[in-house]
Amino acid sequence: EGNGGLIIMRTIGDNFVAWDRADPSHTQESCSIMTLQGTQVTCNCDDGNQYDLNTGLPLTQGLSCGLKAYRVEQSGNLLFISN
Repeated sequence: EGNGGLIIMRTIGDNFVAWDRADPSHTQESCSIMTLQGTQVTCNCDDGNQYDLNTGLPLTQGLSCGLKAYRVEQSGNLLFISN
């Protein structure tokens, strides 16, 4: 699922967001799969890029693109995630 897996998070108001777990500022490699740290994710490559999971925006200065978002639809207790 996704380029590096998915991160799904419940936001304020019981809404959900889904992000690709691969750092969009890197080509696909093993270190570009990000690690979850609270409401942030951090790239495991030497530059350690960080992103905010509430907005998908980069926290590291100089990055031009945010996380890849997926559409999340909720039906009862089920979440449907698509791109």
